[in-house]
This record gives sequence, structure tokens and C-alpha cells, in this order.
Amino acid sequence: MVYDIEDDINVLIPTMTLQPLVENAIQHGIAKMDNGGILKMTVKRVAGTVLITIEDNGTGIPKKKQEELLKGNGSRLGFKNPFEKIRLIKNATFELISREGKGTKIIIQLK
Repeated sequence: MVYDIEDDINVLIPTMTLQPLVENAIQHGIAKMDNGGILKMTVKRVAGTVLITIEDNGTGIPKKKQEELLKGNGSRLGFKNPFEKIRLIKNATFELISREGKGTKIIIQLK
């Protein structure tokens, strides 16, 4: 795992929000690869916001499954619970970018 976290970022998010997303990246993305993979987490300030990015070069998520997850219809609690927690934070956004065979990127923006 590679991480890049800027100093002096003090932001509160609900407990058990990031850990399940990192765990999912490992279990559903990287662990399924023959030669392992790369998991990267960054936390940085950008234009008055805090961006938290969790990215892997794993197997990716099929488009239909992405749509289910973002609608809250998925059964994966490791995705659904963090997604719902972020949605409850005022002015926060949650973005899922994934391509099959290329990996997945989750971007959380806190304003």
C-alpha cells in the first residue's frame, strides 16, 4: 500500500468509513490478481476542500454493479455503509470510477 497524506489536515469523518473501502480494494480488486497489485490512498487539500482518494489497479467493477452500488441497491455492506455515511456529511461528495481489468478509484470530497 502506498499512501500520501498531507500534514496539518484536520478533518472529521464518521468512524469505519475509510477502512471498509480500503479492505474492499484489497479483497475484491487486488487479491484476485495473479501478481498482486497497487493500492494507493491520498489525502490532500485542493482549493479549500479535502480530497480523499482510494485507488487500486485491481480487477475493477462491472458497470452494472457500479450502478447498483451507487443507487444503494448493492448487497456489499463494505461499500454501502461508507457511501451512506459520506452522503450524510453536508457538502461532501462520493465518486466511484472503475474500469474492468484496470482498477477502481473512489474520491471523497469534503468541503
